Amino acid sequence: MSMPALSFQRISKAALSVLDPATAWFIATRLFGIVMSPLTLAIVAAFLSPIEQGYFYTIFSILSLIVFFELGLGGVVIFIVGHRGAEISWGKMKQLTGTPDILSWIGAVYRKIAAWYGVMAVAFFVVVAPIGCLLLSSKTALPPATYLVPFIFVVLLFSVNIFQDGTAAFLEGTGRIKEVKRAQFMSGAAGSLALLLALLLHSRLWSIVISEIATVTVLGVWLYSYRSALFGLLKSVSSDTSAVSWRDEILPLQWRIALTWLSGYFINMAFVPILFALRGPIEAGQMGMALKISGALYTLSIGLVSAKSAKLSAMAASDYPGFLRLLRHSALAAAGLSAAGALAVLVAMIVLKFVWPAFLDRLLPMGPMMAIMGVPVIGAIATSMQIYARTQKQDPFVWANMITAVCVTSVTLFTAYKMDASAMAYGYFAVLALISIPLHIYSLRHVKRLPRA
Repeated sequence: MSMPALSFQRISKAALSVLDPATAWFIATRLFGIVMSPLTLAIVAAFLSPIEQGYFYTIFSILSLIVFFELGLGGVVIFIVGHRGAEISWGKMKQLTGTPDILSWIGAVYRKIAAWYGVMAVAFFVVVAPIGCLLLSSKTALPPATYLVPFIFVVLLFSVNIFQDGTAAFLEGTGRIKEVKRAQFMSGAAGSLALLLALLLHSRLWSIVISEIATVTVLGVWLYSYRSALFGLLKSVSSDTSAVSWRDEILPLQWRIALTWLSGYFINMAFVPILFALRGPIEAGQMGMALKISGALYTLSIGLVSAKSAKLSAMAASDYPGFLRLLRHSALAAAGLSAAGALAVLVAMIVLKFVWPAFLDRLLPMGPMMAIMGVPVIGAIATSMQIYARTQKQDPFVWANMITAVCVTSVTLFTAYKMDASAMAYGYFAVLALISIPLHIYSLRHVKRLPRA
């Protein structure tokens, strides 16, 4: 066998030893999203008008209001169920096996989860549908039928997807991690491809509905294969009515996650609906596309750190100097990749000025764009600090995130009301650089090092 073949074989074995199937599917989902992002941007610019682009990104930002309903419950469900997940197993016919006590407990837990997510799905539709309709109707740039009907349909479908996600979180907690990650990849890929195809076929804002139909259908087909076990749990009779106490078991785990998620919405997602309401759909669309590019860049760069989370956690107590070196190098690499990505965006904008000048009209001007592209650099640094704290089993950044959220929201409202999207971009970057990072550094000083193993 040739040397290149041997080398490839060794690399493949090493990769497989590090990447379990669940992690591989998770990474595949991230990579697919990164690849699809530039295609989506180009097709949105080519097949939607500037006004439609504003409605397009505003609808997605309205759907992001799910954070106010879910509040990190999915992660808590995975933890609570997974805590006793080793006591059950899945048979070849997708039936649950275990002792009568654990099956009784699992049945009671799933009934509560199904009830929680059922209420959440209904509440999301009842609250978000009218709020979104009021926001979208505040501008008369398009005939109401072209955006209100698709919006109501997509909120309805998204509500169904909320319930599906709750069941998927439950299944992941029972040990079906690889299967859940694969299903999430397939449903996400189906939704993304359906979105592009619908846009290419001039479906306009209905493309969001078609995308959500694809996502819900693929995930629904997968969940249907577990119907026997799931319906069995719903119909089972259990005397353990206190299987999970929200106050005693869920709330202590959820409140920090909930505050972080709520802060994250105001730090990262509130710009587009505020711009839509105060400045109109065109500026909202420009900001939406800029944030989409920035988000893809952040996802790509922070993967250099998050991919090493397991290794960093293992090294934190056993090899602290090596742990610090690895984290420092990974953080610098992530920040460097973000900076290189920002430079690439700058070069692309210069080139597009000559080859596709109309595309630049869909973005913020070059200066504000560079401010938005600087956000992933700051994000890489802040996230690296958070990963350090988590490896020490601490999370002191909740209040830093909340203060940052208040400052970002204040600047966003002021610049949208008194200035424009460009001023908002500069203000956003300034708050993150001058307030968020110093707060993170201050919070990091309170992290206590784990004792040596």
